[in-house]
This record gives sequence, C-alpha cells and structure tokens, in this order.
Amino acid sequence: VSQQWMLCSEWVCDLAHALRDGVLLCQLLNNLLPQSVNLRQINLRPQMSQFLCLKNIRTFLCACQEKFGMRKNELFEAFELFDVRDFAKQNVHSSFHYRPFPDEACEDDDLYDCVEEDENEGDDIYEDLMRTEEPETQQKVEVDKRRCFLMDDTDLCVCVCGRLLLYGRYCSQVEAATKHLDKITSTHEDVKMKLEECSMRANSGRFSLRDLLMVPMQRVLKYHLLLQELVKHTVDQQEKENLRTALDAMRDLAQCVNEVKRDNEIIRQITTFQLCIENMSLSLALYGRPKIDGEFKICSPEKKSKQDRYGFLFDKALLVCKKRSGESLELKELIELQHYQLRDEPSGEKDSKKWTHTFLLMDLYGQGGYDLYFKTRELKKKWLEQFEMALSNMCPENSTANGHDFQMHCFEDTTSCKACQMLLRGIFYQGYRCSRCRMAAHKECLGRVPACGRNSGEKTDKEPCVTCDVCVCVWQELVQYYQENSLRECFKDVDSRLQTPYKQPEQSAAPQHSSTRHAGVSERYHGTAKVRYDFSARDRTELSLREGDTVKILSKKAHNGWWKGEVYGRVGLFPANYVEEEHSDYC
Repeated sequence: VSQQWMLCSEWVCDLAHALRDGVLLCQLLNNLLPQSVNLRQINLRPQMSQFLCLKNIRTFLCACQEKFGMRKNELFEAFELFDVRDFAKQNVHSSFHYRPFPDEACEDDDLYDCVEEDENEGDDIYEDLMRTEEPETQQKVEVDKRRCFLMDDTDLCVCVCGRLLLYGRYCSQVEAATKHLDKITSTHEDVKMKLEECSMRANSGRFSLRDLLMVPMQRVLKYHLLLQELVKHTVDQQEKENLRTALDAMRDLAQCVNEVKRDNEIIRQITTFQLCIENMSLSLALYGRPKIDGEFKICSPEKKSKQDRYGFLFDKALLVCKKRSGESLELKELIELQHYQLRDEPSGEKDSKKWTHTFLLMDLYGQGGYDLYFKTRELKKKWLEQFEMALSNMCPENSTANGHDFQMHCFEDTTSCKACQMLLRGIFYQGYRCSRCRMAAHKECLGRVPACGRNSGEKTDKEPCVTCDVCVCVWQELVQYYQENSLRECFKDVDSRLQTPYKQPEQSAAPQHSSTRHAGVSERYHGTAKVRYDFSARDRTELSLREGDTVKILSKKAHNGWWKGEVYGRVGLFPANYVEEEHSDYC
C-alpha cells in the first residue's frame, strides 16, 4: 500500500510538471470558452524555457481575469507554478466554496485522451487517396517481378533523397498553413463555400482542403515503414542488403524532415527572445541554438557587487540582460564563450542559502572573468551542464583530428557527412566544416573522417579551443566500481565506498521532476537496441551513444523520429535510426 501511495505522490509531481509550461492551461481555457486565448500569443513548444513558460502562464492568468471574471487574489503567481511551489493553495481555495464549472456531458471525455493516440489521425484519408484498383493478375515469374521492383525502389530512395528533403520545409509550415486556412474560412464565407464546392467536386465531400494538407507529411513518414516491411519479407541476402541501404536512406530522410521541423520551432523561439530584447541588433541565430535561460546574479570585472540579471545561453554566447517593464529586456553584456573556460566552485553540503551557489567564467587571456550565482544548487547544476554542453558543441573533442580544423558551420546546400555518408540535419549549424579542406561531418563522426587534404600547417583565425571537464566513460566506470567497492585499495586510510556518485542529482528546496524512480519501482523498458552509429548529445535532454552500445528502449512516443532510452544509467532522447532493435524481425 505504501508503494502505491508513493506512486500517487509521483503522479501529483507529474501533473505539476505537465502544467508548468502553461500550454495545457491555455488550451483548457479555449475548451471552456472558445477564443478566450489567442493561441498565436503563446508558444506551444516552449522546451521548458523559463522565459517562454512564464509568458504562457501570464497569458493564462490574464485570460482568467479578463474572460472569466476571476480576481487576482484568487489566482496563483506565475513563478509559483513554474517553480512548482505552494500547490497546497488548492486546499485553501476549496475551503472558499468557489462554484466549480458545470458538469459537461461525457462527449468531452476525449479531451483527456493521450496525445499519442492521435498521431495516426487522418491515416484513412491517406489510404483512401492512395488506393488504386487492383489490375488483373498477369502470369509472370514471381522472382523477376520482385527483383525489378526492388531495384527501382532502392535506386529511387538513394538517388532522389536530396529532392525529397523539400518535405522538411513543407512539414515545418503545414501547421501554420492549416491555422491560416481556418482563419480565412471563418472570416470569409464566400471562400468557405467555394472550398466546400471544390471538395464535393473532387471527392464527393469526403475530404476537405485542410485534410489534404496533411497527406504529404503522412506520405514521407511512411516510406521507411514500407521498406522495413520489404526487408522482413525478403530472403535473398543481396536484395536484403540493397533494401537495407534504401531503408537507411529513408530513415535518414525522415530524421532530416523532423530536424527541419524542429529547427523551425527553435527559430520561432529565438525570434520571441529577439523581439523582447530592446537593443539587440544582430540575429540571435548567429550564436547557435538556445540551451537554457533564467535568472542569476553576476559579478563582472567592472562591477564587483552582485547584479540581478536574466540570461540566455546559446551554443556560442551568453546574453546578459536587465529586466525592464513587462516582458521587455535590455541587453547589458554579450559574453562570447570562445574566450572563456569554466571553473566550478563547490558549495558546502549543508549550504542551503539562496544565491550562494556559484561557478566562474574565466578569461583565457587573464583579463578577469565573471562570477555567476544561482538561487539553488539544482539550478546551478543545470546551468553548469548546459555551459559544458555549449562549450563541447563549439569546440568538440575531435575538432583537430587527422590534421583538420573543424568549426560549427551553417550549410546552405544539402550536405552529407564524409565519415558516415548520412545527411547533416536541420536548417542552421547542421554540423562541422574543416576550415582548411572544407570537409563536412557530424559532431560524433569527427574522429573518423579521412585525413585533411590541405594540412599545410597554415595559420587560421580560429580562437584556441576551450576544453571543459566533461565526463568520459572511463571515469564513469571507476565511479560505478567504487560505489560498490572500498576505496582502501587506492587510499589506505579510507576504508569506505564512494558515497556521492559523480553528477548524482542533488536535492533542492523545490520539488524537481526527475526520471529517477523510488527505490523498488523501476521504469519499464520495451526491449533493447544495438547502437549502429555514434551520436553526441546537443543538450541535457539527449542521450549520447557509442557504436556497439546496447540501449534500453524506455519509450517510442517522443517527438517524431526520436526514442527515449537508457545506457550506462543515463536517460535521454536519441534518434531512432541510429539504433537497430534486437530480437526483432528486422534483425
């Protein structure tokens, strides 16, 4: 029974963390009163950015007052939800005998269904459109017919993969297109009637233009599934290998389409940040992808006293801003990370004072640096991890391997990695390019590329690489070993095991959402997979993989093309096409 109550407490935490980005709350108001919240004013995928989440929550609170007549003292503060504080207010409000919303009929029960159940919505449209009458069967040799089809399909997948990348742009904009279509049809009755007339003439009114807009996206994401079925039912080894090549190409394409869509969402986030910073003239996209944002205190060489600031960390720079009225910010400093290195300043185990948890950004040329102070130990840990990840992205471990000089680069044309031949994904900073021979590669492939073709020893304008203290596999194995064995074999006076594992999640004042479960309640996994290619995580939500590793599959319901898994005790997201499931028909 006690274990069941433990699970109940976890569900409350899960609920709190599901609500803390404000998206579900805004959608709830629109379900209660249509158009009470303009969904264009909120960010539907804030990725737990503090700035975007608080903006969504404030939009919800404002609508509660303006549309539902609630008073300010009847509502929570935006930071209380984002920080998951004072949920006991619900009991207080219950004691005030507020009249709840009237009961609705069970027709609205589907509002609480899992989102994942709708991912195949519209498949019947696709199937109906693509259905053709079966021709009369002709007497042909079965092997010849199959081989002809396989050759055409394989050649098609490999040769025209580049042209199919146009789907990426389409998929990234189809949501905006459907919203625009809805807006036009709701305000122009003549357009609505004309579209209905066209629908009747085209397919007897079964599918509207809005339905048909989804078909190309469904089509491109089914190609690799069709090939996977062909692989399962093919016996000839040569044909099977050809199909595997085509399957890899189509999986790579699907991943590219998803990454283009994802990057477009990131660009929208960056645009939101940019519009709120008053004196920022350069495009923030020049500094890479956003890693984390939030409040901290900072001491600079010029000002030794702590200054309250709001920061945005990108791959290449830290933007230090001062809050103005409303949601506007003023840029105070732009710290380019290539000139700095990290130094952690551990706080005492019992030090629970706010704003005492710090680490340093030290100038590489001895011209001072910055002290950053955070409210809690957990917040400091998150920022430190993101700084390490940003520095690792800007100057990866193998950036000078085989005589190269690899740097982050935006590729204008479709480009493949020289090592693995897979596509570089996204719409900006897709990978790395050598400044000498212009060779392109993924971050995880830098150590496997051929030698530089122009290794002349000429000087480049590149700043010295910043190396940070990032965990490597050997250290993890040592830590895991000494958690179970005495340290006495190395330190004769220390007859004890390691008490605090490396980078173990620390306790904080506020409850935090973690993938770690209560002792005795393990997270279920759905089979295992063998890693086929190296993958380097770009932020702390992703999981780095090494070729040959075995990863436990925890979920296949992440955003398209990504799975959630566990390897060496680490949990995160990874591209599904980088692994091959074990004990499946595909193997």
